[in-house]
Amino acid sequence: MVKYHISDGVARKCDATKRPCPVGASPSEHYQSKAEAYAAYAAQNAHNLFALGTNSGLAAKVKRFVAVGGVLASMCSVAACGTIDTDETPEWKAIEQQQSDAQGQADQEKANDGYGKVKDAAKDKWGKAKEKAGKVGQDLKEATSQTDSGGPGGTGGNSGAGGDVFFHGKSLTPTAEEIQQAKDDLAGLKVAPENDASGYNRKEMFGDFDRGTVAAVEQRDVTYNASFNDDGRAEDGSAFRDPYTGKVVTIVKGSSHDADVDHGVPLKEVVESEDPEHPLSAQERHQIANDMDNLQLVGSHENRSKGDKDPATYIPSYEPAQCKYIIYYVSVKSKYHLSVDPAEKNRIQEVLVTKCS
Repeated sequence: MVKYHISDGVARKCDATKRPCPVGASPSEHYQSKAEAYAAYAAQNAHNLFALGTNSGLAAKVKRFVAVGGVLASMCSVAACGTIDTDETPEWKAIEQQQSDAQGQADQEKANDGYGKVKDAAKDKWGKAKEKAGKVGQDLKEATSQTDSGGPGGTGGNSGAGGDVFFHGKSLTPTAEEIQQAKDDLAGLKVAPENDASGYNRKEMFGDFDRGTVAAVEQRDVTYNASFNDDGRAEDGSAFRDPYTGKVVTIVKGSSHDADVDHGVPLKEVVESEDPEHPLSAQERHQIANDMDNLQLVGSHENRSKGDKDPATYIPSYEPAQCKYIIYYVSVKSKYHLSVDPAEKNRIQEVLVTKCS
């Protein structure tokens, strides 16, 4: 009866019932069909990569050895890369993930707690600053009311003179000499179209304020409840009347109540009115950016509203200060040999005639 045995991994016919098996397979290693032979072979080798089979020929053993070597090489490669594809999460990996999640939650709780404390402290500080600002503002209004109504140090109701408002630390009332000098300076200014300032860059062209410049302006222009820190900067609660608006500005750093140092002649306007053939040197540009005659402490909102405008499009809304504003504007333009455009000159002349009489 013909049966089948495995030789070199292949099911082959064997007439072992009539003569000895040519490959030396025992009777138990012979099967009724190819399917049985292959099934038995698979079962024998399913759990042992190294079981090469007693009935395997040399070629089968070599093939099996190469297969085992390939598996080992793959295992080594995976180990070297440090990654193993598996659908199951190892126990150590699960523990590590749990620890990471716990630490992340602890860090988040700590961050939330810290943020809450900082937020509460900032809210408390802001509340105190607002309270102080309100009190200072009310006190200043009362003092101003007394001054305007002829109280202590009063001006007998001359509210238009701005008795408690100062420009560059001086009275808003110009002298005849200052007015005449402004007219002479304006007559000497070159009238020319504005230069192209599309490449304007404040920091690159003019640099930052020198150390102490802002402190010097604040010490000159803060006139009520003045207090300064070790760097000479005005502290929260210090106040002054903005000469551009006539309104009380109580300094609260970092808020809408803060103050800015304004350049009377905006720095972009400087670039637009330089002599193209003889522009200001780097030193002169830095000097005009820090020139006290070109600097005035004003409310932040008003400073941003003015921006880079020249007198053709911006004049302070507070009328008592308009003349002094123009006087200083013209003096700075004259000092640095800057030009005026036609619209700018017309507006300056109009203010000198109507507001400086």
